[in-house]
Amino acid sequence: MHPVQERLSRGHGSQCGYCSPGFVMAMYALLRNNPYPEENEIRQALKVNGQCCQIKSSPSDFVKDGLTDIYEQGLTKWKDFQKYDPTQELVFPPELIQTIEKLQNEEIFSLQTKHTTIYCPKTLKYVKNILQKLSTGSKIYHVSSGQALRFDLAKSKNTDPSVWISYNKCEEMRRVELKEEQILIGAALSLSEVREALARSEQKEKLKNLIWLLDEYSSLHVGNVARRKGE
Repeated sequence: MHPVQERLSRGHGSQCGYCSPGFVMAMYALLRNNPYPEENEIRQALKVNGQCCQIKSSPSDFVKDGLTDIYEQGLTKWKDFQKYDPTQELVFPPELIQTIEKLQNEEIFSLQTKHTTIYCPKTLKYVKNILQKLSTGSKIYHVSSGQALRFDLAKSKNTDPSVWISYNKCEEMRRVELKEEQILIGAALSLSEVREALARSEQKEKLKNLIWLLDEYSSLHVGNVARRKGE
């Protein structure tokens, strides 16, 4: 059993168990990226899961790895648990890393499924090349993440052939420009990327309410894939 699973189970961090797998995955991802998170980082990563039910023993307490006795409750004693050691985690497969890097360097990455062809151009100039090659009358969807469109197609059970042009890797659609009276946000940026760009800007004091809103909007793992545009 992984230390995260053990703490959630033996530390009384779940009730019916419906949301427990989500907590485990969220905590695991947080610790893989940041083995020693701050309190606010832990709560930001877990808060959407916590809205599912009222958990008496907060799962965020079990991520702290027993740094303080304050979070020990009743029968929960950190010294009885195996320690979390980030150096012992499985390494992301090198072959998969190389494959991802190769695909990201392609000018136009394409994926063919039974009913859908997806193109992911690196810059806008390649979009014109794609459109010129498509036959007249092709059903074309322009998307940033395609999440909303996937839900719609799943509900309609539409099997007509379609073409998606995804802009989530398009350089021109992945920038934030801060001007005197306006902010230009690329549609392909995730909410987490927008939040980090605003927090690093020289105008972050003026933008603190917007940064707060992005923090409250959802959890970190949802913000990593969700786009402002929605689809």
